[in-house]
Parts: sequence; structure tokens; C-alpha cells
Amino acid sequence: MRRSSRLYLVLLLLATGCATQPEWKKRVRLLSSDFPRAPQKGARCLRDEVLGQGLLAAVRSVKLDQVFDYGPLFGEGCPSEKTPACLGMIGSVGRAHYPQVDLSAVAFNPPGCEPAVAKATVVFDRSHPDGFVGQHDPKSLQLTNIRFRKWDEARWNGGQLSWSVKSASAESDAPPTPVLVPGSELFWEAPFPDDSLLHPSVESAAGSGIDFMSPWPASSFKLMVATRLAALLDAGKAADGYAVRLDTLVEVPTAAQNGNCPKETRQLSLQQLMETMLQWSGNCATAALVRFLHDHQEVVQSDKLDARGFPVAPPLRSSVNSMLAGLGLTTLQMNRTMAKSGRWGTPDNNYARQHASVAHNHMTSWDAARLMWLLDELPAAQKPRWEVAPGQAVAEDFLSPQTKALLRGVLRDSYSGSGLSNNRTCEDPSKGVLPEVGSLGFGNRPVPGIPALLSSKWVRLGMLQSAYQDYPYASVLDDVGPSTKDPSGGRDLSACQARAEVTFLNKPGLTNVAASSVGIVRGLGLPGEPTSQAHGCFSRHYIVSFFSTLGMRYGDEARLRNVGLARSAGEVTRIDTTQAIPLLGARLDAWLASWLEADSASCAGR
Repeated sequence: MRRSSRLYLVLLLLATGCATQPEWKKRVRLLSSDFPRAPQKGARCLRDEVLGQGLLAAVRSVKLDQVFDYGPLFGEGCPSEKTPACLGMIGSVGRAHYPQVDLSAVAFNPPGCEPAVAKATVVFDRSHPDGFVGQHDPKSLQLTNIRFRKWDEARWNGGQLSWSVKSASAESDAPPTPVLVPGSELFWEAPFPDDSLLHPSVESAAGSGIDFMSPWPASSFKLMVATRLAALLDAGKAADGYAVRLDTLVEVPTAAQNGNCPKETRQLSLQQLMETMLQWSGNCATAALVRFLHDHQEVVQSDKLDARGFPVAPPLRSSVNSMLAGLGLTTLQMNRTMAKSGRWGTPDNNYARQHASVAHNHMTSWDAARLMWLLDELPAAQKPRWEVAPGQAVAEDFLSPQTKALLRGVLRDSYSGSGLSNNRTCEDPSKGVLPEVGSLGFGNRPVPGIPALLSSKWVRLGMLQSAYQDYPYASVLDDVGPSTKDPSGGRDLSACQARAEVTFLNKPGLTNVAASSVGIVRGLGLPGEPTSQAHGCFSRHYIVSFFSTLGMRYGDEARLRNVGLARSAGEVTRIDTTQAIPLLGARLDAWLASWLEADSASCAGR
């Protein structure tokens, strides 16, 4: 054989090997040297310190200082084809306005590793644009060096904002711009009030720790509602003795009570509403379940009301908050929900552009990750263990195994593939590339993120289906593709499904100034999971919890520039937030896979 022929054969074999490699291996080679590398030989066992450095590297790699701010009074439908940029303070955020990011992970090491579990939390903000690593108390696992503060949008924006009013004599056609309301100024560096502390056991006095304003959790708070309802299913009844079963019928609020709901009165089962709330993130379904908790004395609304009848203080009693606090998850709080409508915000501050978030529900990434840890299915060595009081271990069995499996199953069938994973869109896996933030092509198509399988509930013959059947909405726009009222139509997801390597039991959230994603990542081929169409089995298993201010107010300048190009080319353009988020998910997943994946792709013994 001639030398050139042998060389060609070697190159062909190499190319074939690369083509058959799982995508995570291609992605790992593209990661910067800032990511701690897994050893080539011997055991690959993540430690807390290494995991923390990996989280820092992942966030830094997506260059959040280049994220584009469309303005503090950003509204729905902006940017649009006719309005390529929103009014007001627009441009790259830079380090001076670095986003709030609260990121935690729990990584389950391969068998035989010590430790069996690695954990880490990092936070970023304009005071710490390079990141800050949390420290966990060895017994309670509480973070000891971060004082989490309640979200305050006025502090975030420098004060309360409103639209300027153009004078009648003004000759300019320039539209109004956002201005600070006189007397409302609130500087970023201003001292925090004492009642802003989310975890009272953490000393508020100055010390080695830092203050961090916890982002609004958006729809990820629905995990708290679901967890309390799961506990009622185990008990078989609510606080007032009312029987609670999956087939219990619940009346859905009408549009007159809650603008998210249909005009007509409807009843859906508890199971239907939980699936709609967690899988579709239905706000009407959530309102129905929140009202159900109020109706049956699980939550008792405060009697301190404003002139319009909305609560201005936390509830008199909340079994949701007390249950979570009893598990040591004290920063998970659901406050000021409304008994009659099931709302979790007043009409003028729930998604309205003048008040882009609701500040009375709270979640930190670490406590949200620990909640998922409690819900996960794990061997004895990896089960959650922490003290909720001196000498008192957390009740890992606070829910029955059957009810935990029910919740995991509902989350596994999530349609809400946004945030860290865009599993309703994907690039050609043969490219093996991860785009750079700010690149010209970055804005044309959504970034796939964590390579998660979309449940067969939403796929028919390889095609994406819109919500149908038991969902209380006649039709819903898909956020990454064309809408369809016909359940038989949709986008072809065959390539996406083929490239999938994991399931992602996930509950994302998104508002104007909040983007979150909380879930359990399990490799395809692990017990209870399907196998990969392309590569058989994957063994990585971890929990990721992400909260940020990177809601619909923020995006990518490249996407803005490419609106016309994308439309003319027939590309997907309706991307609700910065693609740095799924890019973060993709890079973090690839890095964790390099540590957690078994050497063999075989399913034997699993």
C-alpha cells in the first residue's frame, strides 16, 4: 500500500471515529483551558472545589458582559421587525451592570468515588463580575458566606422608572424615554434593610461574606406549589380535611378573576392541572392550584390589604413555607398569593412592563437544587444528608417513593424546553460547534443547550406538537417555531431527538427581568431512562439550578442585527432571551460529562 493511501486510510478512520463520537466529546475539546480537566487515567472524582471552579469557568465563558439590554421598561413584542430596538437605556450591559447569576450544581460521582457527591454554588453580579464561590456548612449544608437578599427591582434599576411625558409643544417626533421618578432613587451600593435577609440564621453583620440580591424565580416557583400538593397526595387530605387525590376536580378561575384563564368556568383534575403547571408552565393552571391551597387552609392570606384588596404582608399561615423550612430550605418562600384569584402578583406588577417582576416569591439556586436532590432517585451513598437542627437529619422520606416518582415523571414530560436546554431546536450535530457570543451568526437560530430528549408526549412521527387535549388553552404559540392549531403538525425534531444524550427533568421560568432553570439531568441509558438513538448509553447524572436577571429585557445584539436576514431566510427568529443561557447549559453539560461519563458506552450492568 502506497504511503499516501495509508495516510488517507488513517485520516478516514479518524474522521469516522469523530463522526460516531457522542457530541459531548466534541464539545469538551472546544472548552477553554479555564475548565478543570478530568484526569485521562484513573478515577475521575469531582470534589466541591473543582466543581466550583467549573461553574465559574462556565459562566465566564459565555461573556455575560456582552449581553444586550433592551431597556428597563422593556415590553412584550420588542424587539420586532418594525422596532429593532426598545426605547431607553439600550446597549451591552458591561461589567458595571453585570447580570445577577445564582448557579448551583450537585454532581453524582461514578461508583467507588470519594466523595460520592460534589456540590457547589457560585454567584455573579455587578459587585462580583468575576464570580464568588459559596461555602457550605458541613452539617447543615447552608451557605455561610453569602447573605441572600430579597429581589428589589428599584435597586436593580437605580430607582423606580416611568415613561417620560412629551410636552404638547415639542416639535420632535422622538418617543418617550424611561426616567427615574423623583425621590425614588435607590443606589446599588445602598445598605440593605434588615427585613431583606432571606436566611435569618446567616448573620447580617459585615464579615467575610457578601450580600447578594436573589433574582426573582419566575415560573420555577411552581416547583414549590407542586411539592406541597404532592405532600397532600401522600396525606390524602388537605389541612381542612378535604380529600386530595389525583382525580380530585379543581375549578379553574375565570378570565374575570384572572386574565390568564378562559372566560368560561371549567373543572380539571388535580393531575391535569399539575401537568399543565409543570410541563407547559400554564399560569391559569397554577392560579387554580394556588387558589386550591387557599380554599383548603393550606395557605391563609394576610388580612393586611391595600386599597384594592391585595395583600401587603406575608400569609398568616403557609404550609408551603413551613414544609420547606422544615426541610432546611428556608430561602424557598411563596408569599402574598391571593385567595380569590390564585394570583401571585397584582394585575399591574405581574408581567407588566412598568413592574417587570413580582418580589414576593423567593428561591435561591442552592435550596432549589437541594429540593431536587430530595426528589431524585439515588443509591444510599448519594442520598441527601444534612441537619435541619443540631442532631436532627433532614427527612429524606418527606414524600413517599411513589409520589416522588410521580413528580419526576411529570417533570420528565416537560414541554418547557427553555433556559439551559432548548430541546425543541438543534443544530446539525456533525458540526460539533459551540458558537461564540457576539458572533454574527449567533442570533439566527436558538442554541440547543443541554442535549436533552423531548418527551414523546410532544412528538408524533418526529414532529413537534403544540399543547392539546387536557390543556386549558385552545392554542399556544411555540416560542421557537411556528404556531399550529393542528396537533398533527409542527417542526421536524428528528435531528434533535437523535442527538439527545440525557433527560432533563426541568422547570424553567421566564419574565422580563428573570430567567431560571432547575432540574435533574440523567444520562440516557441509566435505570428508568430510554437509550440514546445515536450512542446507546450515557451515565452522567447531576442537578443544575440557575437563577438570573437575564429575562426578556435582555438579548443578543447579533440577533437584533440578523432579524431581517433570518426572516428572509425562513429561519426561526422568536427567541425570548439571550442565547448565552443555553450556551452556558451546553458548556456546563459537556464539562460535567467529561468527569461523570463512564469509559464504556455499553448499557451492560445498568
